[in-house]
Amino acid sequence: MSVCVTVMTFRQLVTRSDIKIQSLVIEILKLVIEAMRENSNKLAQAQESSPATDDEGKSASSDDLVAGKSIVISILEVIFCLLIQKVPTLNSSISGFHSTPTGTNDENDELIAETVKCLEMLPDICSDSGNPNVCSSHSHLY
Repeated sequence: MSVCVTVMTFRQLVTRSDIKIQSLVIEILKLVIEAMRENSNKLAQAQESSPATDDEGKSASSDDLVAGKSIVISILEVIFCLLIQKVPTLNSSISGFHSTPTGTNDENDELIAETVKCLEMLPDICSDSGNPNVCSSHSHLY
């Protein structure tokens, strides 16, 4: 369900460039990430209280970062789509890409800051195997 929500937000970013839509997309992403954090915490507590793990626990905690199936990849797609719209110089392979800015400079700065905050929250919902991939995205931006 969370992957479907992020796919729909991605479509909104691609088809609409209004600052209000972009802000709403980031707010939705933050809610999805927070829900995933809570779910991850509940699973960790359940596994601590009962050492035996079932198939459901294993599938929920082992996020293999597969496009179309991984919530982390879906969130990264939305984050990078928005960042490239706002800061096209992040992608050197795009030449001549011009995005028409909407909103004030302060609104755009706030939107970029909130987007980066979402990126910073991603390692909290990643499995141990997915964490290095997400961290490499962080290092690319910084």
